[in-house]
Amino acid sequence: MRTGNGYAAQGNDAVAIPYYQQAVKLAPDFADAWANRGLAEARLRLNKAARTSLMRAAELMQENPNAYNKISNQVFTLLELENTAMCYLSVTKADPLFSNACNNLGNTNLQLLKSDDAITAYERAIAIDPNHADARNGYAQALLINGNFKRGWAAYEARFDAPNAPSRRTFSSPQWSGQNLDGKSILLYAEQGIGDTIQFLRFTKQVKNKNTQVIIECQKNHP
Repeated sequence: MRTGNGYAAQGNDAVAIPYYQQAVKLAPDFADAWANRGLAEARLRLNKAARTSLMRAAELMQENPNAYNKISNQVFTLLELENTAMCYLSVTKADPLFSNACNNLGNTNLQLLKSDDAITAYERAIAIDPNHADARNGYAQALLINGNFKRGWAAYEARFDAPNAPSRRTFSSPQWSGQNLDGKSILLYAEQGIGDTIQFLRFTKQVKNKNTQVIIECQKNHP
């Protein structure tokens, strides 16, 4: 397998794969060889072959939850979502306190539009690690998708703590928390994409009244 790894390190996956094939032929339970073969196949966009190799690697790595989780991540990149969910679920059974695996299971279930299952997985991740920013952000999105707006919008404040999160802006004036705005001014500003801006501009009518000044800050109109 070392020769295959050498060629793979040089970016020559097509040459590396036969060495990995030879390795798994000689040692059918050699998990790393199956994994490396699957990764090489995935890089060459041989998705069907990559799925077979990675699923075999995952099967062999069930006693090593961390390695199993990493292989599951690779299966996810192939958009094999049902298989990915099955893998992550197995990881969480192998290590019930593996918060990242629970979060990954939540993410996959969310992609599968299984919001109830996603919520359960995120809640488990948060119970293990209350500061898990990804899980808290995913949990909020799952609640919103599920129509639980009261809990979802409150939980969505966690988005500022997630990786690649929008910047949390600060102002000298207090953030509006629903109090009466009669005789006052309020700034409504765009935080994320133009689609979100268009979606939520319609709610400005519920904020404005004849004695309230509403200031809107949004993206420039690009042609």
